[in-house]
Amino acid sequence: MNPIEIPQLVDEPPHVLFWQSDEVAPIGIGLVFGMFTGYAAVMTLGGFLLARWYRKYRDDHPDGFMAHMIYWYAGIAGTSKARSIPNPFIREYN
Repeated sequence: MNPIEIPQLVDEPPHVLFWQSDEVAPIGIGLVFGMFTGYAAVMTLGGFLLARWYRKYRDDHPDGFMAHMIYWYAGIAGTSKARSIPNPFIREYN
């Protein structure tokens, strides 16, 4: 019988090596973009720096802050007529 790995916290995000999964994305994107342009080392280093900045920014704000900020400033529902998505520019709902 193999032991079952139990996460320490209920809402703990998945990890890749010792990074959280959302921190790996800038590194991977930098590596792939760097391989296309011929500057893989430079772009990967840029991905590491971007991931470090993102980690500091994320740790200073509450959970889900980036999703709310993207929703608010991108105006996902600003021009949409969908009933399920409220207009983000309305401050009070009646």
